[in-house]
Amino acid sequence: MSPSPATDPLAADKSAVQAAYDRYWNALTAAYSKADSSGTELKSLSNGSAYTQTENGLANLRNAGQIVTGKPQHSGTEIIFKDGTKLKTAVITDCVDISQWKPVDKGSGKEISLPPERLLRYITTLTVEQWPNGWTVIEEKLQDQTC
Repeated sequence: MSPSPATDPLAADKSAVQAAYDRYWNALTAAYSKADSSGTELKSLSNGSAYTQTENGLANLRNAGQIVTGKPQHSGTEIIFKDGTKLKTAVITDCVDISQWKPVDKGSGKEISLPPERLLRYITTLTVEQWPNGWTVIEEKLQDQTC
């Protein structure tokens, strides 16, 4: 059983990490809806491989003339803080459901057919660090595992 918020010394940090995680996904969703991160908070919410990975994905979408519509859903989000790190660091594990987040042809609006074996619900693990401007996603690993 988790300690109550009043007795959990990490409650404020967990709340701040969750808020940053929610903003990160809102920025991702906005960026993928136009295949472009400009005008989103993505650069201020992510860095390192997480940012590069997203920008590469957006470039692939642009090159294919596609965007992604809808919104992913999340469940079972767990936040664990790492000990012994230079910056305050947390690992977020989450079940992401992308069944309502669909790639479409930007010109026609028609949904893109994807392989039937593609996971629509999968586990993702993100590493976040507390930087001077707030919690920043530095790594995101999609697990090839359903949830």
